[in-house]
Amino acid sequence: MTGAITNTGNPSIAMGKGNFGWSNLNTGTDAFVAGRNNRARGNYSVVSGGGGVDLYDSNAAIGNYSVISGGRRNAVTAAEAMIGGGYRNTASGINSVVGGGYVNTASGERATVNGGRGNIASGNYSTVGGGESDTAGASYSTVGGGYMNASIGDAAAVGGGSYNKAYGNYATVAGGGGNWSKGNFASISGGNSNQANGIASTVGGGSINIAHGNYSVVSGGGGAFTTDSNSATGNYSIIPGGRSNRTTGHYSFASGRRAKADHNGAFVWADTTNSDFVSSADNQFNIRASGGVRIYTNTGLTSGVTLTAGGSSWNVVSDSTLKRNIRPVNEKDILEKLSHLPIKQWSYKSQDPSIEHIGPMAQDFYSLFGLGEDDKTISTIDPDGVALSAIKALYQENLELKKQLIHLEKRIQLLEDQKNRNIGEVR
Repeated sequence: MTGAITNTGNPSIAMGKGNFGWSNLNTGTDAFVAGRNNRARGNYSVVSGGGGVDLYDSNAAIGNYSVISGGRRNAVTAAEAMIGGGYRNTASGINSVVGGGYVNTASGERATVNGGRGNIASGNYSTVGGGESDTAGASYSTVGGGYMNASIGDAAAVGGGSYNKAYGNYATVAGGGGNWSKGNFASISGGNSNQANGIASTVGGGSINIAHGNYSVVSGGGGAFTTDSNSATGNYSIIPGGRSNRTTGHYSFASGRRAKADHNGAFVWADTTNSDFVSSADNQFNIRASGGVRIYTNTGLTSGVTLTAGGSSWNVVSDSTLKRNIRPVNEKDILEKLSHLPIKQWSYKSQDPSIEHIGPMAQDFYSLFGLGEDDKTISTIDPDGVALSAIKALYQENLELKKQLIHLEKRIQLLEDQKNRNIGEVR
Protein backbone atom coordinates (compact mmCIF):
# COMPACT_ATOMS: atom_id res chain seq x y z
CA MET A 1 0.00 0.00 0.00
CA THR A 2 1.34 3.41 -0.88
CA GLY A 3 0.12 6.87 0.03
CA ALA A 4 -2.66 7.74 2.43
CA ILE A 5 -5.90 5.78 2.52
CA THR A 6 -8.95 7.86 3.26
CA ASN A 7 -11.31 6.76 5.99
CA THR A 8 -14.54 6.93 4.03
CA GLY A 9 -16.60 6.40 7.14
CA ASN A 10 -15.29 9.67 8.61
CA PRO A 11 -13.65 11.75 5.89
CA SER A 12 -12.67 14.44 8.36
CA ILE A 13 -10.10 12.02 9.87
CA ALA A 14 -8.11 11.04 6.82
CA MET A 15 -4.46 10.85 7.84
CA GLY A 16 -1.47 8.47 8.05
CA LYS A 17 -0.67 5.59 5.75
CA GLY A 18 -3.54 3.30 6.71
CA ASN A 19 -6.71 4.34 8.46
CA PHE A 20 -9.86 2.22 8.53
CA GLY A 21 -12.93 2.60 10.68
CA TRP A 22 -14.39 5.47 12.67
CA SER A 23 -12.82 8.29 14.65
CA ASN A 24 -9.32 6.77 14.55
CA LEU A 25 -6.16 8.84 14.84
CA ASN A 26 -3.06 7.89 12.87
CA THR A 27 -0.06 10.19 13.43
CA GLY A 28 2.83 7.73 13.12
CA THR A 29 4.99 7.40 10.05
CA ASP A 30 3.69 4.51 7.94
CA ALA A 31 1.37 3.56 10.77
CA PHE A 32 -1.82 1.55 10.44
CA VAL A 33 -5.05 1.86 12.41
CA ALA A 34 -8.42 0.18 12.20
CA GLY A 35 -11.45 -0.21 14.40
CA ARG A 36 -12.99 2.74 16.21
CA ASN A 37 -11.53 5.57 18.28
CA ASN A 38 -8.09 3.97 18.18
CA ARG A 39 -4.69 5.74 18.11
CA ALA A 40 -1.60 4.77 16.12
CA ARG A 41 0.94 7.37 17.24
CA GLY A 42 4.20 5.52 16.97
CA ASN A 43 6.13 5.31 13.75
CA TYR A 44 5.31 2.06 11.95
CA SER A 45 2.80 1.23 14.68
CA VAL A 46 -0.33 -0.88 14.17
CA VAL A 47 -3.78 -1.04 15.74
CA SER A 48 -5.60 -3.81 13.91
CA GLY A 49 -9.02 -3.19 15.41
CA GLY A 50 -11.06 -2.96 18.54
CA GLY A 51 -11.70 0.25 20.41
CA GLY A 52 -15.12 1.47 21.39
CA VAL A 53 -17.79 4.08 21.22
CA ASP A 54 -15.61 6.92 22.57
CA LEU A 55 -12.00 7.82 23.27
CA TYR A 56 -12.28 6.29 26.73
CA ASP A 57 -12.35 2.85 25.08
CA SER A 58 -9.59 3.52 22.57
CA ASN A 59 -6.48 1.46 21.97
CA ALA A 60 -3.25 3.45 21.72
CA ALA A 61 -0.10 2.20 19.96
CA ILE A 62 2.33 4.91 21.04
CA GLY A 63 5.72 3.20 20.74
CA ASN A 64 7.52 2.91 17.42
CA TYR A 65 6.88 -0.45 15.74
CA SER A 66 4.27 -1.23 18.38
CA VAL A 67 1.19 -3.42 17.76
CA ILE A 68 -2.28 -3.78 19.23
CA SER A 69 -4.32 -6.53 17.62
CA GLY A 70 -7.65 -5.60 19.17
CA GLY A 71 -9.62 -5.25 22.38
CA ARG A 72 -10.20 -1.91 24.10
CA ARG A 73 -8.45 0.57 26.37
CA ASN A 74 -5.11 -1.10 25.70
CA ALA A 75 -1.89 0.90 25.50
CA VAL A 76 1.53 0.06 24.05
CA THR A 77 3.90 2.82 25.08
CA ALA A 78 7.27 1.21 24.31
CA ALA A 79 8.99 0.47 21.04
CA GLU A 80 8.47 -2.91 19.39
CA ALA A 81 5.96 -3.97 22.03
CA MET A 82 2.66 -5.73 21.49
CA ILE A 83 -0.78 -6.36 22.96
CA GLY A 84 -2.86 -9.14 21.45
CA GLY A 85 -6.18 -7.92 22.79
CA GLY A 86 -8.24 -7.84 25.96
CA TYR A 87 -9.08 -4.86 28.17
CA ARG A 88 -6.98 -2.13 29.83
CA ASN A 89 -3.69 -3.90 29.24
CA THR A 90 -0.37 -2.06 29.10
CA ALA A 91 2.89 -2.97 27.36
CA SER A 92 5.41 -0.36 28.51
CA GLY A 93 8.66 -2.30 28.23
CA ILE A 94 10.72 -2.45 25.03
CA ASN A 95 9.80 -5.61 23.12
CA SER A 96 7.23 -6.48 25.79
CA VAL A 97 4.08 -8.50 25.09
CA VAL A 98 0.63 -8.79 26.63
CA GLY A 99 -1.32 -11.57 24.95
CA GLY A 100 -4.67 -10.47 26.27
CA GLY A 101 -6.76 -10.59 29.40
CA TYR A 102 -7.72 -7.82 31.79
CA VAL A 103 -5.65 -4.99 33.32
CA ASN A 104 -2.31 -6.74 32.72
CA THR A 105 1.02 -4.90 32.52
CA ALA A 106 4.28 -5.88 30.87
CA SER A 107 6.66 -3.12 31.95
CA GLY A 108 9.98 -4.97 31.84
CA GLU A 109 12.14 -5.07 28.75
CA ARG A 110 11.09 -8.08 26.66
CA ALA A 111 8.61 -9.05 29.37
CA THR A 112 5.48 -11.11 28.66
CA VAL A 113 2.02 -11.49 30.15
CA ASN A 114 0.10 -14.11 28.22
CA GLY A 115 -3.27 -13.33 29.76
CA GLY A 116 -5.31 -13.45 32.91
CA ARG A 117 -6.20 -10.51 35.12
CA GLY A 118 -4.22 -7.92 37.01
CA ASN A 119 -0.87 -9.53 36.27
CA ILE A 120 2.44 -7.66 36.12
CA ALA A 121 5.68 -8.62 34.39
CA SER A 122 8.00 -5.84 35.53
CA GLY A 123 11.35 -7.64 35.34
CA ASN A 124 13.38 -7.68 32.16
CA TYR A 125 12.71 -10.90 30.22
CA SER A 126 10.10 -11.87 32.82
CA THR A 127 6.93 -13.88 32.12
CA VAL A 128 3.46 -14.30 33.62
CA GLY A 129 1.55 -17.10 31.94
CA GLY A 130 -1.86 -16.17 33.26
CA GLY A 131 -3.91 -16.26 36.43
CA GLU A 132 -4.80 -13.24 38.55
CA SER A 133 -2.77 -10.63 40.44
CA ASP A 134 0.51 -12.41 39.75
CA THR A 135 3.84 -10.58 39.56
CA ALA A 136 7.11 -11.47 37.82
CA GLY A 137 9.21 -8.70 39.28
CA ALA A 138 12.82 -9.59 38.53
CA SER A 139 14.94 -10.32 35.49
CA TYR A 140 14.14 -13.64 33.82
CA SER A 141 11.53 -14.43 36.49
CA THR A 142 8.40 -16.47 35.76
CA VAL A 143 4.93 -17.01 37.17
CA GLY A 144 3.00 -19.71 35.34
CA GLY A 145 -0.39 -18.73 36.71
CA GLY A 146 -2.54 -18.98 39.80
CA TYR A 147 -3.55 -16.20 42.19
CA MET A 148 -1.50 -13.57 44.04
CA ASN A 149 1.80 -15.26 43.25
CA ALA A 150 5.09 -13.36 42.99
CA SER A 151 8.43 -14.27 41.47
CA ILE A 152 10.76 -11.65 42.89
CA GLY A 153 14.26 -13.11 42.56
CA ASP A 154 16.26 -13.10 39.33
CA ALA A 155 15.44 -16.19 37.24
CA ALA A 156 13.00 -17.31 39.94
CA ALA A 157 9.81 -19.19 39.13
CA VAL A 158 6.36 -19.83 40.58
CA GLY A 159 4.43 -22.49 38.70
CA GLY A 160 0.99 -21.77 40.09
CA GLY A 161 -1.16 -22.05 43.19
CA SER A 162 -1.92 -19.02 45.35
CA TYR A 163 -0.03 -16.58 47.57
CA ASN A 164 3.28 -18.20 46.69
CA LYS A 165 6.51 -16.17 46.62
CA ALA A 166 9.87 -16.97 45.05
CA TYR A 167 12.15 -14.37 46.65
CA GLY A 168 15.57 -15.88 46.09
CA ASN A 169 17.52 -15.74 42.86
CA TYR A 170 16.84 -18.93 40.86
CA ALA A 171 14.31 -19.97 43.53
CA THR A 172 11.24 -22.05 42.69
CA VAL A 173 7.75 -22.67 44.03
CA ALA A 174 5.98 -25.24 41.90
CA GLY A 175 2.54 -24.74 43.43
CA GLY A 176 0.47 -25.04 46.56
CA GLY A 177 -0.54 -22.12 48.75
CA GLY A 178 1.30 -19.60 50.89
CA ASN A 179 4.74 -21.06 50.18
CA TRP A 180 7.82 -18.82 50.30
CA SER A 181 11.08 -19.81 48.66
CA LYS A 182 13.50 -17.22 50.04
CA GLY A 183 16.94 -18.74 49.58
CA ASN A 184 18.91 -18.52 46.36
CA PHE A 185 18.40 -21.73 44.35
CA ALA A 186 15.78 -22.84 46.93
CA SER A 187 12.79 -24.95 45.92
CA ILE A 188 9.29 -25.77 47.19
CA SER A 189 7.33 -28.40 45.28
CA GLY A 190 3.95 -27.67 46.84
CA GLY A 191 1.94 -27.94 50.01
CA ASN A 192 0.85 -25.15 52.31
CA SER A 193 2.69 -22.37 54.18
CA ASN A 194 6.13 -23.88 53.69
CA GLN A 195 9.40 -21.97 53.61
CA ALA A 196 12.72 -22.75 51.94
CA ASN A 197 15.04 -20.12 53.38
CA GLY A 198 18.49 -21.63 53.02
CA ILE A 199 20.69 -21.61 49.93
CA ALA A 200 19.63 -24.49 47.66
CA SER A 201 17.21 -25.71 50.35
CA THR A 202 14.17 -27.83 49.47
CA VAL A 203 10.68 -28.46 50.79
CA GLY A 204 8.90 -31.25 48.95
CA GLY A 205 5.44 -30.47 50.32
CA GLY A 206 3.36 -30.86 53.43
CA SER A 207 2.29 -28.02 55.69
CA ILE A 208 4.13 -25.34 57.69
CA ASN A 209 7.53 -26.91 57.07
CA ILE A 210 10.76 -24.90 57.09
CA ALA A 211 14.06 -25.70 55.36
CA HIS A 212 16.19 -23.00 56.91
CA GLY A 213 19.66 -24.49 56.65
CA ASN A 214 21.73 -24.19 53.49
CA TYR A 215 21.24 -27.29 51.30
CA SER A 216 18.69 -28.64 53.81
CA VAL A 217 15.65 -30.75 52.89
CA VAL A 218 12.16 -31.30 54.28
CA SER A 219 10.44 -33.81 52.03
CA GLY A 220 6.97 -33.36 53.51
CA GLY A 221 4.84 -33.93 56.57
CA GLY A 222 4.05 -31.24 59.11
CA GLY A 223 0.51 -30.43 60.18
CA ALA A 224 -2.17 -27.87 60.78
CA PHE A 225 -0.30 -25.90 63.47
CA THR A 226 3.20 -24.48 63.87
CA THR A 227 3.83 -27.00 66.65
CA ASP A 228 3.34 -29.75 64.06
CA SER A 229 5.86 -28.33 61.62
CA ASN A 230 9.13 -29.89 60.57
CA SER A 231 12.15 -27.59 60.72
CA ALA A 232 15.48 -28.35 59.04
CA THR A 233 17.76 -25.64 60.40
CA GLY A 234 21.14 -27.32 60.11
CA ASN A 235 23.11 -27.07 56.89
CA TYR A 236 22.87 -30.21 54.73
CA SER A 237 20.28 -31.67 57.14
CA ILE A 238 17.22 -33.67 56.09
CA ILE A 239 13.73 -34.47 57.36
CA PRO A 240 12.01 -36.97 55.06
CA GLY A 241 8.60 -36.42 56.64
CA GLY A 242 6.62 -36.96 59.80
CA ARG A 243 5.52 -34.40 62.35
CA SER A 244 7.14 -32.02 64.84
CA ASN A 245 10.67 -32.98 63.83
CA ARG A 246 13.75 -30.74 63.74
CA THR A 247 17.35 -30.85 62.63
CA THR A 248 19.46 -28.11 64.15
CA GLY A 249 22.70 -30.02 63.67
CA HIS A 250 24.58 -29.84 60.38
CA TYR A 251 24.46 -33.02 58.26
CA SER A 252 21.78 -34.40 60.60
CA PHE A 253 18.65 -36.51 59.99
CA ALA A 254 15.32 -36.65 61.83
CA SER A 255 12.09 -38.43 61.01
CA GLY A 256 8.96 -39.80 62.63
CA ARG A 257 7.25 -37.85 65.41
CA ARG A 258 9.07 -35.30 67.61
CA ALA A 259 12.52 -36.46 66.54
CA LYS A 260 15.15 -33.83 67.39
CA ALA A 261 18.58 -34.06 65.78
CA ASP A 262 20.28 -31.26 67.68
CA HIS A 263 23.86 -32.38 67.08
CA ASN A 264 26.05 -32.40 63.99
CA GLY A 265 25.84 -35.66 62.09
CA ALA A 266 23.12 -37.06 64.37
CA PHE A 267 20.55 -39.55 63.06
CA VAL A 268 17.26 -39.63 64.98
CA TRP A 269 14.36 -41.92 64.12
CA ALA A 270 11.31 -41.62 66.37
CA ASP A 271 8.13 -43.69 66.41
CA THR A 272 4.58 -42.42 66.98
CA THR A 273 5.12 -41.75 70.69
CA ASN A 274 4.01 -38.22 71.55
CA SER A 275 7.19 -37.11 73.31
CA ASP A 276 10.52 -35.64 72.26
CA PHE A 277 13.36 -37.96 71.30
CA VAL A 278 16.53 -35.87 71.30
CA SER A 279 20.09 -36.64 70.23
CA SER A 280 22.77 -36.28 72.91
CA ALA A 281 26.06 -36.22 70.98
CA ASP A 282 27.58 -35.44 67.59
CA ASN A 283 27.58 -38.22 64.98
CA GLN A 284 25.14 -40.30 67.03
CA PHE A 285 22.67 -42.91 65.73
CA ASN A 286 19.37 -42.83 67.64
CA ILE A 287 16.28 -45.02 67.22
CA ARG A 288 13.10 -45.00 69.29
CA ALA A 289 11.06 -48.05 68.29
CA SER A 290 8.64 -49.03 71.07
CA GLY A 291 7.50 -51.98 68.97
CA GLY A 292 10.99 -53.46 68.78
CA VAL A 293 13.83 -53.53 66.27
CA ARG A 294 14.61 -56.14 63.61
CA ILE A 295 17.80 -56.31 61.55
CA TYR A 296 18.22 -59.04 58.95
CA THR A 297 21.24 -59.65 56.74
CA ASN A 298 19.63 -61.72 53.98
CA THR A 299 16.51 -61.56 51.86
CA GLY A 300 14.99 -64.71 53.39
CA LEU A 301 15.05 -63.21 56.91
CA THR A 302 16.88 -66.29 58.19
CA SER A 303 19.89 -64.50 59.66
CA GLY A 304 19.93 -61.39 61.79
CA VAL A 305 19.03 -60.00 65.18
CA THR A 306 15.97 -58.58 66.92
CA LEU A 307 15.47 -56.32 69.90
CA THR A 308 12.03 -57.01 71.36
CA ALA A 309 9.68 -54.30 72.60
CA GLY A 310 10.78 -53.21 76.05
CA GLY A 311 13.90 -55.36 75.85
CA SER A 312 17.54 -54.37 76.32
CA SER A 313 19.44 -57.21 74.63
CA TRP A 314 19.76 -58.59 71.13
CA ASN A 315 18.08 -61.86 70.18
CA VAL A 316 20.11 -63.69 67.55
CA VAL A 317 18.39 -65.92 64.98
CA SER A 318 19.38 -69.42 66.13
CA ASP A 319 16.65 -71.79 64.90
CA SER A 320 18.10 -75.27 64.32
CA THR A 321 16.15 -75.56 61.06
CA LEU A 322 18.13 -72.60 59.72
CA LYS A 323 21.54 -74.20 60.37
CA ARG A 324 23.67 -76.78 58.59
CA ASN A 325 26.71 -78.98 59.31
CA ILE A 326 25.45 -79.47 62.86
CA ARG A 327 27.79 -81.80 64.80
CA PRO A 328 28.93 -82.37 68.39
CA VAL A 329 32.09 -80.78 69.75
CA ASN A 330 34.88 -82.14 71.92
CA GLU A 331 34.17 -80.21 75.07
CA LYS A 332 37.35 -81.34 76.82
CA ASP A 333 39.40 -80.21 73.83
CA ILE A 334 37.71 -76.80 73.92
CA LEU A 335 38.40 -76.52 77.65
CA GLU A 336 42.02 -77.37 77.03
CA LYS A 337 42.30 -74.73 74.28
CA LEU A 338 40.51 -72.19 76.45
CA SER A 339 43.14 -72.64 79.13
CA HIS A 340 45.70 -71.37 76.61
CA LEU A 341 43.66 -68.33 75.51
CA PRO A 342 45.18 -65.08 76.82
CA ILE A 343 42.58 -62.88 78.52
CA LYS A 344 43.70 -59.29 78.82
CA GLN A 345 42.48 -55.91 79.97
CA TRP A 346 42.64 -53.14 77.37
CA SER A 347 41.01 -50.04 75.81
CA TYR A 348 40.16 -49.13 72.22
CA LYS A 349 42.38 -46.58 70.49
CA SER A 350 39.18 -44.92 69.23
CA GLN A 351 37.85 -44.36 72.77
CA ASP A 352 39.07 -42.43 75.76
CA PRO A 353 41.85 -44.38 77.55
CA SER A 354 39.81 -44.36 80.75
CA ILE A 355 37.23 -46.66 79.11
CA GLU A 356 38.55 -50.21 79.49
CA HIS A 357 37.41 -53.72 78.55
CA ILE A 358 38.45 -57.28 79.26
CA GLY A 359 38.64 -60.15 76.79
CA PRO A 360 40.73 -62.04 74.25
CA MET A 361 42.39 -60.71 71.10
CA ALA A 362 40.74 -61.76 67.84
CA GLN A 363 44.01 -63.18 66.52
CA ASP A 364 44.43 -65.46 69.57
CA PHE A 365 40.79 -66.57 69.51
CA TYR A 366 40.87 -67.41 65.80
CA SER A 367 44.23 -69.20 66.11
CA LEU A 368 42.94 -71.50 68.86
CA PHE A 369 39.36 -72.14 67.70
CA GLY A 370 39.21 -71.15 63.99
CA LEU A 371 35.73 -69.68 64.46
CA GLY A 372 34.14 -66.64 62.81
CA GLU A 373 34.81 -64.63 59.66
CA ASP A 374 38.48 -63.78 60.16
CA ASP A 375 41.19 -63.06 62.73
CA LYS A 376 40.21 -59.41 63.10
CA THR A 377 36.74 -59.86 64.62
CA ILE A 378 35.00 -62.07 67.20
CA SER A 379 31.33 -62.93 66.75
CA THR A 380 29.34 -62.67 69.96
CA ILE A 381 27.92 -66.15 69.28
CA ASP A 382 31.27 -67.98 69.34
CA PRO A 383 32.58 -66.91 72.78
CA ASP A 384 29.18 -67.94 74.18
CA GLY A 385 29.53 -71.37 72.57
CA VAL A 386 33.12 -71.77 73.76
CA ALA A 387 32.15 -70.74 77.29
CA LEU A 388 29.16 -73.11 77.38
CA SER A 389 31.28 -76.00 76.05
CA ALA A 390 33.96 -75.29 78.63
CA ILE A 391 31.33 -75.17 81.37
CA LYS A 392 30.02 -78.57 80.28
CA ALA A 393 33.53 -80.00 80.28
CA LEU A 394 34.11 -78.60 83.76
CA TYR A 395 30.78 -80.05 84.84
CA GLN A 396 31.84 -83.52 83.65
CA GLU A 397 35.18 -83.16 85.39
CA ASN A 398 33.35 -82.06 88.51
CA LEU A 399 31.11 -85.14 88.37
CA GLU A 400 34.15 -87.37 88.02
CA LEU A 401 35.84 -85.64 90.94
CA LYS A 402 32.69 -86.08 93.02
CA LYS A 403 32.66 -89.79 92.22
CA GLN A 404 36.30 -90.07 93.18
CA LEU A 405 35.65 -88.12 96.36
CA ILE A 406 32.74 -90.39 97.29
CA HIS A 407 34.94 -93.44 96.63
CA LEU A 408 37.74 -91.98 98.74
CA GLU A 409 35.32 -91.09 101.52
CA LYS A 410 34.05 -94.68 101.54
CA ARG A 411 37.60 -96.03 101.70
CA ILE A 412 38.45 -93.68 104.51
CA GLN A 413 35.33 -94.80 106.35
CA LEU A 414 36.30 -98.44 105.89
CA LEU A 415 39.77 -97.71 107.17
CA GLU A 416 38.31 -95.89 110.17
CA ASP A 417 35.99 -98.79 110.88
CA GLN A 418 38.85 -101.28 110.58
CA LYS A 419 40.98 -99.20 112.88
CA ASN A 420 38.24 -99.03 115.51
CA ARG A 421 37.77 -102.83 115.36
CA ASN A 422 41.50 -103.40 115.84
CA ILE A 423 41.58 -101.16 118.88
CA GLY A 424 38.63 -103.10 120.40
CA GLU A 425 40.33 -106.42 119.90
CA VAL A 426 43.50 -105.22 121.65
CA ARG A 427 41.52 -104.22 124.67
